[in-house]
Amino acid sequence: MAIRESWPSRPRQGRGGGREYPLSCLPEETRSAILARLVDAAASTLPALIPEVVPPEKSASQLPAVVPPGVVTPGTPIFVTKNVRLKLPAAPTDGSQAPETLKDWQRRAMEARLAILGLVDEVAMSHGIDAAVSHVASMAARYELPSHIQSMIPWANARRGHDDARTLSCRTIFRWICAREAGNVALAPRSAGMDWIPAWAPTLLSLFQRPQKPALTEALALLPQVLPAEITAPSYWAVRRFLQRINVVDLHRGRFGPREIRKIRIFVRRDFSQFFPGDIYEADGHTFDAEVAHPSHGRPFRPECELVLDVVTRKAVGWSSGLAESTWTVIDALRHACETNCVPAMYYVDRGSGRNNHLLNDLSTGFIARLGITKTHSIAYNSQARGAVERAHQTIFIGVAKTLATYMGKPMDPEAKKKVFTATRLAVVQRVSSPLLPSWAEFTAAVDAGLAAYNARPHRALPKFRDPQTGKMRHMSPDERWAQFVAEGFEPIRITPEESIDLFRPYEVRICQRGEVNLKKNRYFHKALEGYHGQHVRVGYDMHDASRVWVRDLDGRLICVAGFEANSRAFYPVSVVVQKRLERAKGREQRLEAHLEEVREELTGATNTVDADFSDDLTPEEKARADEQIKALAAPRDDDEVDVADDVKFWRWGIAHMDELSEDQKRYLAERLDRSPTFRELLGLVDEDTGFSQPSGLSVPAV
Repeated sequence: MAIRESWPSRPRQGRGGGREYPLSCLPEETRSAILARLVDAAASTLPALIPEVVPPEKSASQLPAVVPPGVVTPGTPIFVTKNVRLKLPAAPTDGSQAPETLKDWQRRAMEARLAILGLVDEVAMSHGIDAAVSHVASMAARYELPSHIQSMIPWANARRGHDDARTLSCRTIFRWICAREAGNVALAPRSAGMDWIPAWAPTLLSLFQRPQKPALTEALALLPQVLPAEITAPSYWAVRRFLQRINVVDLHRGRFGPREIRKIRIFVRRDFSQFFPGDIYEADGHTFDAEVAHPSHGRPFRPECELVLDVVTRKAVGWSSGLAESTWTVIDALRHACETNCVPAMYYVDRGSGRNNHLLNDLSTGFIARLGITKTHSIAYNSQARGAVERAHQTIFIGVAKTLATYMGKPMDPEAKKKVFTATRLAVVQRVSSPLLPSWAEFTAAVDAGLAAYNARPHRALPKFRDPQTGKMRHMSPDERWAQFVAEGFEPIRITPEESIDLFRPYEVRICQRGEVNLKKNRYFHKALEGYHGQHVRVGYDMHDASRVWVRDLDGRLICVAGFEANSRAFYPVSVVVQKRLERAKGREQRLEAHLEEVREELTGATNTVDADFSDDLTPEEKARADEQIKALAAPRDDDEVDVADDVKFWRWGIAHMDELSEDQKRYLAERLDRSPTFRELLGLVDEDTGFSQPSGLSVPAV
C-alpha cells in the first residue's frame, strides 16, 4: 500500500536500515487507535494524585461537534522537527509562591497540572511536543482520557464551580509547560486574596484598636463619620476578610496593653532538668478566696497566704498565712520550707515590700544572708516568670476555698454568695458564731490537706514513668520526684528546730549605752554590755515575746541575753506583735474618723438645704397658706439653743408645741419629716441602739 499510494518516507537512521513513514499516511481510524494506546500506556504509569471524580456519562450527541480552536486536526504531520511554542512569561516565584505558603487548593491544582504534563511528556517522547499537546487536548475534549486523568482537569483549571464541561486547550497546556521551567511551584495558581491595603484600613484600625475593646460593628458605625468623602465605607464582610489577613498580635495591639498582650505572644519555656531539688524556690502571696473567722475577734475576713514551691520537683515545700502579706508571713513561709524540706540555693520572688526589705536583704542581719541564700527578683508585672507558683495557687488555695461555703470567687453563684454573706454578717450583729464560717484552725487544717493532696497528685511538668500498681505510664507526683532524687543520692540541707530558733530570729543593729539597748521603744539591760558602751551591736528578738533580747557583736558572737528593764522594776513590756496590733488598730481608727468626718460634713451640708420643698403633695393654695402661718413661728425664743441652726430650732419648737399649730402647719410638718430621714436625724429622731431613723409619728390631718 505504501508503494502503491507513494507514501512519503525517509531513510531510517540506525542499524538495519530501511525507511520510516509518518503516521499521517495511515487511515484516520488507525492513527487514533495508535495514539490512544500511547496515551493509555503513559497514563498507566502516572500516580492518581487526586481522588478520581468520574464525569457523568455523555452520549455522542452531547460531545462538542466542533474541534476547539488550536487543536491539531488529523492528517497534520507530527514528525515536524521545529516545535512552535508560545512565548509566555514565567510565573512569578516570589515569597508568596514558596511551597510552605501554598494553600490546599493551590497545591491540588499544581499536582493536577503536573500529572497532565507528565502524560504530555510521555507521548512527546515518540511523537513530538506539538502532536502530544494537540492529541491530549483533543482526547480531553472528547472525554477519552483515562478516568483518573480526566478527573484532574477541573482541579487543573482552578476555576470556581469545577464544571465537568470545562476542558483543556493547547494554549493552556503550553502555558503550563513554560511555567514549569521556573520550577514546579510556579504551576500553582496565585491566590486571589488582596495584596494591597485598602484606603479605609488605617482609619478603621484606629477605631478598632482601642483599650475599650469595641466590637467590629461599633467601629464600623463610627467609620463613615471620620472617613474622607472620597473614600467609600466598606461592608462588614469586607472588613472581616481584611482583618483575617492581619497577624493576631498586630491586630490586638492597642486593644491589649503591653502586659496583657504577653498572653498571646511567644514565650521561652524554661528547662529545669539539670537542677536538683532545693536549687530554686519560687514564692508568691495570694489572698484567700474564702472568708474565715479572724483569730482575734472572730469576724469574717480573707487571710493572706504565702506559698513556697520547689521549681525542680514542683513540690509545695512551705506555706504560711497572716492578716496581711507582711514580712513576717513571708519569713514564716520560708522558715517552714527550710525546716520541713530543704534550705534553697536561690529564692526567686517578686519585688513586693514583703519580700524586698531590710529584714531579708540586710547583709549583716538579714535572713537571706544568714541562711546563705541568693535572692533574685522577677521583672515587674511579669507574673509569667513565676508561672509554677502562680499555677499552684489555683490548685491549692483556690481549690481549698471552693470547698468552703464562704467561697467569694467569681465562679460562685451570686445568689448563694449573698445568702452566705448575709448570714455571716447577721451572726456578727448577734454576736454568735456562724456555722458557715470556718475557724482559723479549720482553715489551716484544710490548707495542709490541700498541700498534701497537691504533692501526691501527678504533675504534667514532671517526667513519666510506669505506675507499679496499674502498670500504665503516667506523670510523677512532686513527692515521687523528690523521693527519686533522694534515692539517687540527693541529701537535702535542713535546719533543726534548735537552729531555727536563732536563724529565724530577726536582728537589728543598735548602739549600746551604759549596758542598755533600745529596741521597739523598749529598753533591755545586762551587765555584760558595760564594756560595749557606744559600740554597735546586733540585737535579736522574738516577735511573740518581748521579755528578752539576744545581743551579739558584729561578728556574730553572742554577748548576752538582755532582759526587759532588767535595771528597773516598773513598767510592763509590750511585744512586737502587740505593738503592731496597736498600730493597726490606730490606723483603722483614723480611717473610721475620716469617714465619720465625711458624714458630718455631709450632714452640715444637709442643714443648709433644709428649705427644700418636700411637700409636693400639697396644692399651691395650701402651700402658700402654710408658709404664711409657719413664718409666724420662726421668731426667736428665749429657750432656744444657741448652737443649732435657726430652721432646726423652729422645727424642734414646732414638734414640742404641736397643740399650738394649725392643721395646715401640722400637715406641712408631718410631710417634711416623713420625706427627709436626714432632717429627722438632725432633730434627734434617731434610735441610738439601732441607728435607724424613726418616723416622726405625726399624723397627717385630713384637709
